[in-house]
Amino acid sequence: MRSIIKKIIFAFAGMLFSSAAIFGQSSDFPLTEVVQKFEKAVIAKDTSLLRNLIADNFAVSTTTWPASANLLQTIFNTKKFEYIRLVPEAPVSIGKDRRKVTAVIKEAGKEESETGIVLNQDNKILYVDYFDWLFGRNRYSESRLLARIPIQVDESGSITLLLRINNSPEKLRFLFDSGADGMAISRHWADSLGLNSNKDQQTSVVGGNVSVSISSGNTVYLDTLRLNNQNIAIFDRMRSGVDGLIGLNILKAYIAGFDLDECVLSLYNFGKYTYDEKGSTVDIIAPSGVPMVPGRIDLTG
Repeated sequence: MRSIIKKIIFAFAGMLFSSAAIFGQSSDFPLTEVVQKFEKAVIAKDTSLLRNLIADNFAVSTTTWPASANLLQTIFNTKKFEYIRLVPEAPVSIGKDRRKVTAVIKEAGKEESETGIVLNQDNKILYVDYFDWLFGRNRYSESRLLARIPIQVDESGSITLLLRINNSPEKLRFLFDSGADGMAISRHWADSLGLNSNKDQQTSVVGGNVSVSISSGNTVYLDTLRLNNQNIAIFDRMRSGVDGLIGLNILKAYIAGFDLDECVLSLYNFGKYTYDEKGSTVDIIAPSGVPMVPGRIDLTG
């Protein structure tokens, strides 16, 4: 596997940007109409009115449609917007086939704020900066390296890493699973570390659903990186050879680069990250919170 893939970079919701260039507005790019209809939907707090305006991979923070509809509804339930106005200036090209326009958005009880609205080549909205900010995301801050964490890659291609939990000196071996919606640990180690379960919930596993206990408020240490207030599910059984699972709590919080030659996981804060090595970048989506790579299969022949 190492001879085939050198590095995998996970960056949610189109977080990879290239340099911007100014271009003129064409007559077939109805910016005013798009923003007016967007304003109507936001003020009405009706996500159904947005469906013809947004792209299939419309994102709020690191979540794409349709799961991002839930984040939008959260915004609509807690915020009241008075108006959204397009700023009369030329749009800006952002990366491949993306254009950003500037608008003024007015939230009740607050001053006006400028926000970027990014659209694809079909004039569908990809994301709105203001909505990202409400969830603590800024796509334009400089991305910097936060940690380089040793990993192990077995013959099947599975990735594992070592971590510590709370004040325990024990280094536990956790499987990195991009399909896991958080962290999980075996009952044995949960009891050994004295993890307190705060609640029970149903979770999906291969073959059906199971009831698991959840331990909240934990501190997880990945080499030099500290993750605060982590929820950890406690499973009676865990895959042989590992003590737990870790997944989306990493991918949703950082840009993650897996170098399978050097066996290192590099974590960067979200922002303006530029991939400058040999290789290609591929857009990913997260329609249910789990990262997916859009593609197609040609069965001819």
